[in-house]
Amino acid sequence: MKMPLEEKKIFVKDPDPDMDIRDKNLHLAAKLSVAPLVTKKIVRIERIEIGASGWWVYYRVGTP
Repeated sequence: MKMPLEEKKIFVKDPDPDMDIRDKNLHLAAKLSVAPLVTKKIVRIERIEIGASGWWVYYRVGTP
């Protein structure tokens, strides 16, 4: 039985607000390489700087 595709998102917060760009990217890369994100079907990643500082990671669940 096929499940409808659904898009969900997880917020990956910067651990330190004073990180430089390189450290922000390294932090995201580390998070993407371990559970739970390593098992997700990621379709989009957005950088957020207003309000909270971090990344929205969008992924799909279900079957096409």
